[in-house]
This record gives sequence, structure tokens and C-alpha cells, in this order.
Amino acid sequence: MNPVSARLLSQQLVAPEFKDPADVVAWFGAMQAQEYKAMRWAVTMRTRRPSFKAFEKAFNEGRIIRTHLLRTTWQLVAREDFPWMLALCRTKALAGLRGWMHANGIDIPDTEKGRIQELFADYMAGKRCVLKEDLDLALKEKGIEMEDHRLSYHLRLAEFDGLVCSGDLHPTKRTLALVSERSARGRSQPRTKRSRSSPGSISAATPRPRWKTSCGGRASTSATAAGASPPSATNSPSSGIKGRNSTATATPAPGAFAAERYC
Repeated sequence: MNPVSARLLSQQLVAPEFKDPADVVAWFGAMQAQEYKAMRWAVTMRTRRPSFKAFEKAFNEGRIIRTHLLRTTWQLVAREDFPWMLALCRTKALAGLRGWMHANGIDIPDTEKGRIQELFADYMAGKRCVLKEDLDLALKEKGIEMEDHRLSYHLRLAEFDGLVCSGDLHPTKRTLALVSERSARGRSQPRTKRSRSSPGSISAATPRPRWKTSCGGRASTSATAAGASPPSATNSPSSGIKGRNSTATATPAPGAFAAERYC
């Protein structure tokens, strides 16, 4: 077999062997997922019968997880691979994130991180998924005013601590779910061994959410189109977290980490 044919086969671009999009992700280990449309196409085109609905179903069932692992950018990983990959990549990813935080003049002490993550966990418990705006409102109800830039870092830290991961697919925004609840979803059947000759699959009946206001059911007033450029943090003040017992402030440097957008 010539190298070109071998690569096309191994990349599942010709004679694809998997029906389930989750099996494609598991085959590769991790797949770059920076943009929504591109990640969806990259996975589905490698299945026997490409279907965006099949990808959405696997994603919403939690069998495909979108998170930050390598180089602190977005990747898709299979649910079964997520725990050990996070443990493997966490130290390096945290170092990269801390570098961004230092460059932007933002410092989040462990006491603040622990308090915010506890509030995240309490608010998200029992909810299928939530939006970033929902968490911002939940913090405000507790008397905590947090600048958007700082909230983005808190969400990233919560990811690396194994607290949150991707929620259901939203038409325009990123959603979040608790890892403890997401990992338990759709486990009605045991995982079968995946191989090139007999790809396995896991199925579960999970209702599809209705996106009328927000993922968590709380009304949201902001709307960001998928693929839109994120707002620049340059020359914008970072007021930090303003809680009852906190007055921390910081000013981002040029090239600051922009606020999270869906893609």
C-alpha cells in the first residue's frame, strides 16, 4: 500500500469504518475543535453515513466532549478518554493558562477559586447545562460582581479542575455542564471494545433541548453569532471580582485573552 492510500485509510477519509461520530473521535484520540462548523464536518465526514444530527445526538448525550487540553485550545475527545487525558494534560495546560493570566495582570488566589467553583457547582447541580451568562447572574445574586474577562478564566480553571465541561450544542453559544453529571449520561449500555473491524457504540435516549432563552432555563439578553470575532480586551479595564469581601482589580495587557465565545 502506498503512503497516500495508507494515510487516507487511517484518517477515515476513504472506506470509513465507523457509524457513530463518537467512535470517530475515539479513534483519533483528540480532534481539533476550534470552530463549530468545522469540527462538526471533520467528524461526520469520517462516518459511513455522514449526519449532522448523529453528531449532535452524540454530543448532547455526552459521548463527545469539547474541552481545552492541548495548547489550551479546543479539542473533541470521547467521554471514556476524557478523565485520563485531562489528568495527563492538566499540568501543562494550567501553566499556559497561568501565563496568559500573568500577562493580563490577573491573579486568582486559591481561596477565590474554591469559593467560585463551589457556587458554580451549587447552581449547576441538577441542570442539564447552562450558559456563561447564567453563571454570571448566579454570582450577582450572591453579591459577586465579576468582570467578564475574569469569569472566563474562572471557567477555564473549573475545566482543568474537572468540574465543568461542554454542555449541549447551542445554535450560537458555548454551554457548560457538570462533569459528574455529563459523564453519567447515556450509560445505559456498557462500552464495547472499538476496533477497525467492529466499531462499538453507546446509545441513549436523551431529549433534545429547546433553545428559546438559555440552556439553563434562565432568560439571557445577549446573543453572539457563531463565528463572530470576540471582543478585544485591549485597553478595557479589568475590574476583577467585586464581592462583599473583595476589591481586587487588574488591567489587561495588549493581546489579552478575549472573552469566551462559542467557537
